[in-house]
Amino acid sequence: MSQNCQSPEDIERELLDKTNAYLRCRSGGIDASPPLVEAWQRFYCTYELRVREVLEKWHLSDADREDCLQDVWVEVLVHLGHFQHDPGRGRLSTWLTTLARNKAADSIRHRSRHPSRPLGEDDDVALLDTGPGPESDCERHWAQARVRGALTQFAGQVPESSFRVLYLRWIEGREVAEIAAALGLTPEQVRLRAHRMKRRFRDLFERLMAKESFSSANDCLK
Repeated sequence: MSQNCQSPEDIERELLDKTNAYLRCRSGGIDASPPLVEAWQRFYCTYELRVREVLEKWHLSDADREDCLQDVWVEVLVHLGHFQHDPGRGRLSTWLTTLARNKAADSIRHRSRHPSRPLGEDDDVALLDTGPGPESDCERHWAQARVRGALTQFAGQVPESSFRVLYLRWIEGREVAEIAAALGLTPEQVRLRAHRMKRRFRDLFERLMAKESFSSANDCLK
């Protein structure tokens, strides 16, 4: 059936299926076929614009708005495979709109509870630098989302102060002396914790990537 003869629901379902197939390929470190790459790019460009439109309606700083955007894509990459396409109960765009609203509300609540934030406005400086060479927005978001997802999981496994050392040192690129002063630690304590946390985070990230590599490659060959 040609796309012109398909209903909007059928088109959305087909795009969702192909996008999930693309993500399974990427998770397994397998090159996706051109139709799957095209589907992912279409999915990303369509829904990133819609998410941005939702976030623009909230009174967020540029940094918080970008954080919310990244958080939405983390949720998409983690949970998209479990999304049940049911036009009668809500379409994909409705789910994404709800995600964006929830992330924006969470950001505002966090700001109201923590008005004097020790981190700078330019969060995720190191995270935004995904390596040399030009990358498309969707590829950059893919890399960022995987790291942010691992960071979120890692934060629940280590003491808060140690996680803050990791974040300030390796994500924001702060100097050891600055971190020590902000957290009430000695420079030697900062260096030791930064080294330990970086090693533990690398181990976690490698385990997560190894687990994903078991994804089936069948869809990537379509």
